[in-house]
Amino acid sequence: MKRTVAIAAAALLVIVASGRIAKAFNPQPDPPALFGMVGITPDETIQLNIVNVDLPGIPPGPCKVTLRFLNTAGVVLKQQVITVKPTQATSMTLTGAEAGGTFRSEVHPALLLTQNEGVGCSAIGSVEVFNTSTGVTSLVENSTYISLPPATTTPH
Repeated sequence: MKRTVAIAAAALLVIVASGRIAKAFNPQPDPPALFGMVGITPDETIQLNIVNVDLPGIPPGPCKVTLRFLNTAGVVLKQQVITVKPTQATSMTLTGAEAGGTFRSEVHPALLLTQNEGVGCSAIGSVEVFNTSTGVTSLVENSTYISLPPATTTPH
């Protein structure tokens, strides 16, 4: 795993240093824009974050993305399509009540590219869970550098 990440990082460095235009690479296994299931209670809120990073040597461009929360059956609970400009960020939240309001609801956050993006669409995504009343964070999934796959037009 360390060797694979080192090789991928070296390849990106060579591409950036040579001045070539490159899309974001993904050191994670496929599918890269999908996070694992996250459990939330009625008192909690889950937030899906995305930032379009500006990488040196790569012309910046907007990222048109779909932020999506699904339940365990793959049904879309909430979805937002947005264009994130270079160096800007956005997020979408889902409350425990919106997720089902039961003792504990499992939620699957996902980031998807909604169209064939040009060069410069590079994103960092993260997920966090916090208490809706107090704002105290109970979970932060470390940011994952992702190259977003195309979104499907059929609902899951």
